[in-house]
Amino acid sequence: MQKIFKRVAILLAVMVSVVCLGVCLSACDGENDNTSGYSITVVYPDGKAVDGTKDGYFDLDENDKTVEVQICVVLANGETGRCFSTKKLDANGKATLDAPDYKLQKDEKFKIQINHIPQGYTYEYAYFTAPGSQTITLKNA
Repeated sequence: MQKIFKRVAILLAVMVSVVCLGVCLSACDGENDNTSGYSITVVYPDGKAVDGTKDGYFDLDENDKTVEVQICVVLANGETGRCFSTKKLDANGKATLDAPDYKLQKDEKFKIQINHIPQGYTYEYAYFTAPGSQTITLKNA
C-alpha cells in the first residue's frame, strides 16, 4: 500500500512540475509583445538610444538628468486631457508604461510625451489607441 501512495505522490509531483513548466514557457516565450502596456524607446536622430538616466535636461533642477515618458489623453477636440504617471527611461532609452485605467471615448487617443527631453532636441508625439510598442526619434531643434 505504501508503494502505491509513493508512486501516486511521485506521479502528482511530476504532473505539477510539467504544468508549471508549461505555464512558465508560455509566459516567457521570448517574444516582446506588450499587450497590456506601452513600450516606448527614445533614440537620437542617429539611432543611438537616449540614456534616460543621464541625458535629460530640466531647467528647474540642473541636477535632474533623467528623461521621463508619460501617457496623456488627447480629447476629440485635439486638446490634451488627463495625463497619467510618468516612467523614467532606462540607460537603453526604454520604458514600459502600464495601460491607464481609462476608456477612450470616440475620436480620443493616447499620446506619449517626453519630459526632460535632452537639450537641443525636439520630437513629435507618438499616438496610440491600443497598447503596443513604438520608437520615438528625437529631432535636432
